[in-house]
Amino acid sequence: MTIQRRIILFFAVVILLLLSIILLMWYRLNLQKRLTRAEKSRYDSYRVAVHLKGTSDHLTRMIRTYTLTANPHYREFYEHILNIRKGKEPRPVDYDLLYWDLVDFNQDYQEPEGVAIPLHAILKQINVQPAELAVLREAKQYADQLALIEKDALHLMDLASINDDLSNANRLAAQQILHDARYNRIRRRMMEKLKKFFTMIDRRTSANVEMIRQENQRIDWVILLLITLLLLIALISWIHSRRKIVHPLQELIRWTDRLKDGHFRISNTIQGQDEIAQLAKSFTTMAETIHQNLDELNSMAHTDRLTGLPNRTLLEVELERLYLAARFFDLQCGLILIDLDHFKEVNDRYGHDVGDRILKRFADFLRENIDKPHVVGRWGGEEFLILTRNLSFDQSVTLAEKLKRILAFWEFPYERHYVTASWGVACLCPDETISQALKHADMALYRAKKNGRNRVEAEEGDRRD
Repeated sequence: MTIQRRIILFFAVVILLLLSIILLMWYRLNLQKRLTRAEKSRYDSYRVAVHLKGTSDHLTRMIRTYTLTANPHYREFYEHILNIRKGKEPRPVDYDLLYWDLVDFNQDYQEPEGVAIPLHAILKQINVQPAELAVLREAKQYADQLALIEKDALHLMDLASINDDLSNANRLAAQQILHDARYNRIRRRMMEKLKKFFTMIDRRTSANVEMIRQENQRIDWVILLLITLLLLIALISWIHSRRKIVHPLQELIRWTDRLKDGHFRISNTIQGQDEIAQLAKSFTTMAETIHQNLDELNSMAHTDRLTGLPNRTLLEVELERLYLAARFFDLQCGLILIDLDHFKEVNDRYGHDVGDRILKRFADFLRENIDKPHVVGRWGGEEFLILTRNLSFDQSVTLAEKLKRILAFWEFPYERHYVTASWGVACLCPDETISQALKHADMALYRAKKNGRNRVEAEEGDRRD
């Protein structure tokens, strides 16, 4: 798989995981909102039921206290509580269970700030099931029945306010109907309905809240799993990138350093089918091509293009090496300078093409008859130079004589078929310079040509025995 595909796959997986986490978090947020709504619904339902019970308790307390004390403030507050429940008077903003416990009954009632809302309207606003609402309405009906009985008690108290013989009897009757079995039975049934309502609300809302909490917990585990998977993918990608990208790139950097230092032989250790592996393959191929081209350039710079023999440049290098060996290691070395006889006449008569073929054929002759460690090359034009190694001066002369005899039977590609050459032999002596040795060889060659050509002449020079 290519690096591009791996990167696309990595980002696709990461984006998919991130989108999944975002969607799950959004879903969890909605679940949290549902949980909040469920808990609020539960609280509102409890509050309405508790409010109904509280107002009934306060009404009972006010009317009973009024029948006992005949204090008109209790009747007044009773009327206010009943009117607030019916929506005839504003409902206080902080209307809770303790509201009437904090009121001073010795002072006149101060109408609070608020909105007049009847209890049945509040029942419609809360989010409850129809069965639950029906139970709550039954509880309100019982509360209304209690209010009717309490209204009868107020009527008896009004009659008791008339000073006659029945005043005490009417007050006692008012007190009695607020404590008799019928009043207590209706009140108990109202409480039973409220308890049933509490149970229904608690069962439904508790199950709903628990379901949402369990769903939240499952979402949390899934999100944790996705985050763990995302971190694991990031770790694997980091390890993979180091192994497949960083390390190969570091290897390529080392290769460039080797290439800069002139080391073109590079072993490709980067395997695979990705872009870096292809780059490494191309890099090693390029290095090998450069190496081959440099070899070719080096060969072209040191090889005579016509004959394929070492050219004068390489011969001068080899001559320097041979001179150092002779000077420091007492190695016996010599020079054999060769010039083809009448070569200019061949070029003039038969043309340069024939002359070139003769030079190539003579180069073949030298290659076949001169073994290593001796070096042979084209010195220039029709002149060739042989550098003899581990041969004494006399042995170099003998080698030149041998080559001259063999050349006499060596055929060449033109109508005369044979070519002769003049040979000048000199010693590469450590007490002389290279220039002096070449001058001696050139002098010997000149004598050979002057003395009739096709012969070997030697110039011994100043050599050590």
